[in-house]
Order: sequence, then structure tokens, then C-alpha cells
Amino acid sequence: MLIDTFSLSSNQKVIGDWQLVWGPQVWQAPDSVLSGNVMYVAHTAAMPGVGEAYVVALSATNPRSLYDWFGEDFDVASSVDFASFDPLASSAPAALKKPVDPQGVTISMGTATGVWHLLNTVSPQTALAPNTTLVEFLQALGNTGATVIFTGHSLAGALSPTLTTWLKTHGKLDGFDQVYCYPTAGATPGNAGFAALFAATLPSPGVGEKPYQIWNADLWNTLDCVPHAWEIPMLNQIRTLYGNAKIGEIDLLVDLAILNTKASTVSYCQIDNQSLTGTSTGIPTDIGQFLEQMKSQHTTAYDSLIAEPIKPVTGKQQCQQADAIEQQARDALIDRLVTHARQIEASDVQDAETTVAVLESMANTLFKRL
Repeated sequence: MLIDTFSLSSNQKVIGDWQLVWGPQVWQAPDSVLSGNVMYVAHTAAMPGVGEAYVVALSATNPRSLYDWFGEDFDVASSVDFASFDPLASSAPAALKKPVDPQGVTISMGTATGVWHLLNTVSPQTALAPNTTLVEFLQALGNTGATVIFTGHSLAGALSPTLTTWLKTHGKLDGFDQVYCYPTAGATPGNAGFAALFAATLPSPGVGEKPYQIWNADLWNTLDCVPHAWEIPMLNQIRTLYGNAKIGEIDLLVDLAILNTKASTVSYCQIDNQSLTGTSTGIPTDIGQFLEQMKSQHTTAYDSLIAEPIKPVTGKQQCQQADAIEQQARDALIDRLVTHARQIEASDVQDAETTVAVLESMANTLFKRL
């Protein structure tokens, strides 16, 4: 379907001629039938304003996967030292002891884990460039004189700048003439030290004619809740983000997110970013209306904020089935989050560490149910 999407004539009129050259590869959590992280590489000989280019595309959060939600998106209560982080190692990242040194370069455990999965995956035998990792494939290209671009939305909006920064600072991309990152709707991957390293490693060349025409900055819709994580002042903005009066369940979820952040002892800080002014679809009065707008502001709203969307080639029946399943999964996840947030509030737990431990225990139960 990916090759068919690239080959569709109406899409080629928008994006030009692209070919799949590595992958796609899917990482799945143990005992799961759902995708956790997905990645592929596409190539073009003539990208407007760039020339020959390779794009490394990472997948967003799988809304059906509780692993994605809890194992990567929400796992900010523990963190990893970026200076010693080795995502090519066979062993998983090790968590820093708390309290974390505020002068260090730190990323969240969820982000580190996602990058580790991606760089340890191997293109399968049935895919393009089989039996190679991403790093092996990119380095085998030699001194191409081409540009390489890393991109992704949502979860991948945090993973792509982190992955790019690590590869660039460790000399894994020296064969390319230019290295760019184009993350969208990403949550904050690390602290101020990481944000500074990202800016120094991948300085933005500035904005083009349109506000979305900028490299090396997280592009985000001002009405999207996800990029409001994990800076505490921005998390607090979520409560009334759509001009609404406070909604009890939303307040509980924000409180939970703040407790999760505080438990890390890390002051999370946005990387260089470019805000895109969103358009409200109404003022919600209950959690259902709030979540419906939250969903659209994080997904379809970007169609009008960033360039021109292309049409993916998928089977109609598969799309309908996937949409129905994903909606059920989202509804189930939100219902359980709200229920568990209320349980935490009712338990009158004041200590952030204990609160997060309670949440993680509940999450482990949820994994077995969905």
C-alpha cells in the first residue's frame, strides 16, 4: 500500500516521484499483535529546494496500542542520560537515579525506549534493503551528497528529533550533505540541556514563505494538547484550551500528567518549535466534546496547517474496520484513564512518586485487557 501511495499519479503531482528504499519495518511489544513503532526510508532524485533526498519516516502513536500510550508517550516519570545513551546497544536504556542533575542532558525514558527500538530493528527479508538496520543502510550509501530528512508526527514528533540528534552527534550521518528534521505535533522529549543540544546540532535555517516551511523545529497546532506536554505551565493550559469552563475529568487527567512529570525530577523544556495557529471547532461543555476536539486538533487539523495532504492508498474495508477499532480503543482508553485518575484522587495520595507507581500498576492491568 505504501508503494501504491507513492505511485498514485495524483500524489506524484503534489510530492513528486518517490521510491521506497528501506523497510518498512514494524516493532511490536512482546506478546502483542499491534504495531508499536514503524519506520521506512523513501528516496527522490529531485526534491524541490533540496535536490536528492532520503526521508526517514517514523510512525505516530498507534491509538490501539496501550504500549505506545504508556510505554513511550506517557513514560516521562523516569529519564535517561543522553550523554551516555546508546540506542545501538542490545540492552534497554537505563534510568537515571533521582533527583536528576538539572545541568545534565536528559531525555524521557519513553523517548529513549522508542529510539532504541527503532535503531535496533532490522529491515525484514521481504522488505527493501533486507537484513539491515537503519544505520547500516544509511552508512552504506557512502558520501552521497544527498540530504537526509527525519520526520514523524505525534509520538514520532518526539522520537524523530531525538533520533536525529543522536545520529548526527555520533557521526552516523557524515555521508550526507545536509541533515534536517521535520517533526510535527511532538511532545517534549527532554530537558533544557537536550533542547540546547538539539538547537546546536540542528540549527534552523529560518522560516520560508509559509510558516510550516521550516526545518529543525517542532511544528505544532496551538490547539493541540499533545505538544503542551511536558512543560508544567503548558500542561495547565490544557484545562481550558478550547475556551471552555473547567471540566472535572479533564482536570483530573491534567493533574495526573503533572504528577507524572514532577515524579521525574526533570524540568522538561520544548525544543525549537514553530507554532501554527489553530481554529477552534466549538467550546466543549463535557469530556466527550473536549476529547472529540482534542482528537481532531491533533490529527486532521494539520491537513490545513501544513502543506497539501496526499491520499493514502488503502483498502476501503480495511480502513472502515481500522477506524471502528481505533475509535473503540480510544474510547476504552479514555474511560479507563478517567476511572483510574478518580481512583488516585480518592486514594488521597500526596506523594508524586507513589502516585505514579499506582498509575503504572493500573496500566499493567490495562495492558492485559485491551
